[in-house]
Amino acid sequence: MIKFNRTTLTGGFCESFVFKIAAKESATVEGKELGGKVRPHHRKMATVATSLAPPARHVQLYKNGDKFYSPKRVIVNFKQTRTMDAFLDHLTTREKPAFGAIRKLYTPIQGHSVKSLDLLEDNKVYVFSGPGRFVDLK
Repeated sequence: MIKFNRTTLTGGFCESFVFKIAAKESATVEGKELGGKVRPHHRKMATVATSLAPPARHVQLYKNGDKFYSPKRVIVNFKQTRTMDAFLDHLTTREKPAFGAIRKLYTPIQGHSVKSLDLLEDNKVYVFSGPGRFVDLK
């Protein structure tokens, strides 16, 4: 049985309807039977509820090779940013680095390249870079 709130899926509605969709293809809206079938728009909303984006992740970003750069805290929202290229373009417009466009993200300890947004972890530190290699600041 799937429960979801209509206001969280469609937005702008003041009413809060809880839909219950059972395996036998019947549904109720606040206790009212819908006639034994799930109406098409309710079925569509049920599939939207199961495909919601994962929660946002907070990361701290440092500039590659600059030990005096203060870290920037960035929120990675998967509803707005779906690909790594879109995220890097967003960082480029936000930070405006002197070396041009931000093209790579690295882990700060060993300099492993981060290729996908799925590999970003919440509350972790990363280093952004242009087309150059990772520079260790030890």
